[in-house]
Amino acid sequence: MICLSKFDNFYTLKNVAMIHNQLKKNIIWDLSGTLLKSSSEHLTTQEAADSSLLFYLWSGKKKPSPLDTIALTVMNQLGKQNEQNSTIIRNPAGEPLPEIVCFFLAGKLSSGDASHKALTFFDKWTQKNQTHSSEQLSQARRIIETFFDPYCLARCFIMIPGLVEILKQTSHAQKTVNYIISNWDKESFDLIYKKYQDPIFSYFKLNHILISAEAGYVKPHEEIFNYFLDTQKITPESCFFIDDQKDNITTAARLGIEGIQFNADETELVAIKLRELNVL
Repeated sequence: MICLSKFDNFYTLKNVAMIHNQLKKNIIWDLSGTLLKSSSEHLTTQEAADSSLLFYLWSGKKKPSPLDTIALTVMNQLGKQNEQNSTIIRNPAGEPLPEIVCFFLAGKLSSGDASHKALTFFDKWTQKNQTHSSEQLSQARRIIETFFDPYCLARCFIMIPGLVEILKQTSHAQKTVNYIISNWDKESFDLIYKKYQDPIFSYFKLNHILISAEAGYVKPHEEIFNYFLDTQKITPESCFFIDDQKDNITTAARLGIEGIQFNADETELVAIKLRELNVL
């Protein structure tokens, strides 16, 4: 027990702060938009064009292209999230994801099943469509097909060096345990894991990685965080969460998990916060 007195109050408060900070020993990392970002760096011009919807939905680009809009229109007609639900799954730009994408991320549809369902509906939709040219419809179809292709998805992500370096520092400091909670389908995640096994995933035990497809829940739903806490047998107060989306941080905070919203231009703020928590 720490005893307060008028002589050692300053040091006592400092010790209390240190004890509080030491509780944050479990660092939870997001992947897409945090340790990884979407990029056309390794793609051909045609591959980048076919991946445009992927870049829009995962990068937070404010406006979809006209062809992305066609693809999204079809996917939303296939099914929208229930707006009466208290929690809506959104892309980084704040737009609700089509229902089929939510099912895909939750592991309820494989990439092949999601692609087949979306493309079958698209082909029926185009038979009635008189607004767009055959060239536009052909490109929009390729965009949908590419979106659910795990190999294309895996190729569209590169590391965010600054945050990966911070991850490395937390591991070397040996004061923390690193975890991942990320919205990802199983097939493309397996490819991402293999691609970045050494520079990223070597800092995580395999059973400390939770993707939405394995949990059956998608951030920002509370269930995925409760699932994580239950399976890892840790308390929310012992955790610190780093994610690029405000809704995810808000839900985690509601459950008692402190966190910070990551911005690619403000990597140093994450390092500062972790130093404040005495984990760097």
